[in-house]
Amino acid sequence: LVSFGNRGILDVDLKVYGPVRGLHSGHYGNWAPNPAMRLAQLLASMKNASGRVLIDGFYEDVVPLTEREKQAVAALPAIDAELMRELQFGRPEGGGASLAELLGQPSLNVRGLRSAYVGTEAQNVVPEVAEASIDIRLVKDIRPERQFRRLVAHIVKQGYFVVEGREPTPEERRSHPAVARVDYGGGYP
Repeated sequence: LVSFGNRGILDVDLKVYGPVRGLHSGHYGNWAPNPAMRLAQLLASMKNASGRVLIDGFYEDVVPLTEREKQAVAALPAIDAELMRELQFGRPEGGGASLAELLGQPSLNVRGLRSAYVGTEAQNVVPEVAEASIDIRLVKDIRPERQFRRLVAHIVKQGYFVVEGREPTPEERRSHPAVARVDYGGGYP
């Protein structure tokens, strides 16, 4: 029996802080740190344009496919083009690998973003916070806690002071140029 695509999950909530309250962008734009922009830049630092995760060690624990598993993947029908047509996108991530091949790799997915106001509710504001909900898909032998530590190390490497599972204190917010809260929502292999 050969089985593919059974990936575990690690849930992470990420919050980036700016001023303690929303500020008018006409007065404070380009001066007060904008957490929405910072979060966008932080998330962009985690993956390249082809979808490869850039977090140090992210793929380190991946167990390579056996020859039998490689043969099973190669024997699967080529459905990528039809799926892309049906799902209406022009280029997949994955650097040219097929969907079936990528199911054996861990992934990082931004499943939601939130900050201030958009659309008809938009306001001229530098928001106080920006939040993202992330899921990291796990494959064989990748432990959720280890991937979480790698993610936190990446955020620190980007210049952030990180607190886990709590709000930063006023002193922590004043003492560091960039502050983020990371909440480990748990995971299972």
